[in-house]
Amino acid sequence: FVDLQQGSLHIGAKDYSKVPASKRNIGMVFQSYALFPHLNVFENVAFGLRLRQVDKEQLKTRVDEALAMVGLSGFDQRLPAQLSGGQQQRVAMARAIVIEPQLLLLDEPLSNLDAKLRIELRAELKRVQRRLGVTMIYVTHDQEVALALSDRVVVMNAGKIEQLGTPEAIYQTPRTFFVANFMGVANQFKGVAGRREDGLLSITLDAAASADGLELSAQAGPDIQLGEVVTVAFRPSAVALHQTPSDTDFSLPAKVLLRTFQGDSVHYLLSTSLGEVEAELAADSPHRENDQLFLTLSSEVCTAYSSKGVS
Repeated sequence: FVDLQQGSLHIGAKDYSKVPASKRNIGMVFQSYALFPHLNVFENVAFGLRLRQVDKEQLKTRVDEALAMVGLSGFDQRLPAQLSGGQQQRVAMARAIVIEPQLLLLDEPLSNLDAKLRIELRAELKRVQRRLGVTMIYVTHDQEVALALSDRVVVMNAGKIEQLGTPEAIYQTPRTFFVANFMGVANQFKGVAGRREDGLLSITLDAAASADGLELSAQAGPDIQLGEVVTVAFRPSAVALHQTPSDTDFSLPAKVLLRTFQGDSVHYLLSTSLGEVEAELAADSPHRENDQLFLTLSSEVCTAYSSKGVS
């Protein structure tokens, strides 16, 4: 909808930089649905086909097929106000796919829905994509949605690409702290990079908080230099809690500040000499608030990043 200020826009082999938006055959699903309130479901879905002057018989066939694809057969005469939020979003999806676009853009279309409906429509969206074979670009701030829907994920920061790869690669091997933080690596310790041994980087943790000079080993890229200030990041699910310190892995005394039961897991907020740490344990985890424990981390679950640009 906005004229390019620089660069070019190519879809396949064709340059669309100067092609008006109405001529590009790109479908769009908005976060706010953007349905026409005075038109019924059928007319909302048929809107793009009417602009393309599709004949009446073919128009009805294609609208009926699109509504069936999103599970809304029989809803064609209802107005948007007579539909639930999930049903309205399905209408928006049907309106976008009925024109048989070569590219489908989706702007956080599930963010206004409750958790159960988000999961249902996420599965529906993936099924529709597989059936149509159309390329979809889906913008989201929800890493779970990004991982569940995508064949490729692009993580962007201030308009620049931080990492591009498969969902598995983005989740398992984030290349920068920004990507790691976005993908749920919520915990971090500050430290100074030391020697390398057996593929691991030795890190002396924040001396101001640790008078004993605690050391931790972590995965790290080759660009980190000796003596550089680094951030060690690890997921809440990587934390183990024990009554006694480990003989083989890094251990740190920790006090349970908060315990939150989440159905299939328990979330803990822990106080340590290096700051607060989040932990995610199995639902049957027995630890309670105010328990004095030992937080344990193995080298394999920790990754060190350069602290430049990390806030």
